[in-house]
Amino acid sequence: MKHRKETVLAYLFIIPAFIFLGTFVIYPSIMNFIYAFTDFYLLTPESVSFVGLDNFRFMFGDPRFLVALKNTLYYVAVYVPTQILVALLVAVLMNQRFAFRGLVRTIIFSVSVLPMVAIANLWKMLVAPDGYFNFFLKILGLPPQPFLNSPDQAMNVIIAMTVWQGVGGQMILFLAGLQDIPRSLYEAAEVDGAKFFHKMIYITIPGLRNVLNFILVTTLIGAFGIFLQPYIMTGGGPRDSTLTIMMTFYETGFIYKDVGLAGAIMSIYFPIVLVLSLLQRKIVGEERQVIVE
Repeated sequence: MKHRKETVLAYLFIIPAFIFLGTFVIYPSIMNFIYAFTDFYLLTPESVSFVGLDNFRFMFGDPRFLVALKNTLYYVAVYVPTQILVALLVAVLMNQRFAFRGLVRTIIFSVSVLPMVAIANLWKMLVAPDGYFNFFLKILGLPPQPFLNSPDQAMNVIIAMTVWQGVGGQMILFLAGLQDIPRSLYEAAEVDGAKFFHKMIYITIPGLRNVLNFILVTTLIGAFGIFLQPYIMTGGGPRDSTLTIMMTFYETGFIYKDVGLAGAIMSIYFPIVLVLSLLQRKIVGEERQVIVE
């Protein structure tokens, strides 16, 4: 009887979560997939017809969408490893004992809780032609840089800004993982003459494998959904150099009202993220076997 009450109580607690998940995640995802095979136009919802794969053919034949896909893949390929590496190095540094360590940790973490809108606008001012970055370059005797006005630099500036904003949150996760690594392992390695690099490879990273796996998946998923940073800082320019998949989805669905084509764009988001997530899990799993052996 007691076990049954506990089971009922458990279901009562999870039912609201299932309702929320079904209402705002599962149902919209199913409808998005269905709309991807129709000519659903938002202003004429009464005249919807099945068009098969026409939306997908148009999408992959659209040069602008292919540019957005290339930009998104570039962003993911550069941002994800850079973000994780910087956060890991900062976490290792913040795990050492030094004066005002708590204050420094708080300052670094505080950046990650600031609204992305505020940070994006701040960086937009900093990298402006007459902004502080070019001011300091001038002091150092270096030529000013176009930054967001350059097709070659704009996406890299967005990546740098996003890494700077996200370091604090990931640092906290890595710090939590570092607390679980026995200090005796580092002491034994130091006795054997191991350097910083060797301790990172053979002690720190294997000890953080579960945390690293979680951060990899969440960072990867978040990276593919990049929208706010380029939307605020560049609007997708210059010359579509910062245009992303999510921006084309927003333009197609909310500006041009083409729900069918927007559904097709979002339909490729899930399989890409799923394949990459499974691939990285396979790589991490294989690494685990090699280390254990």
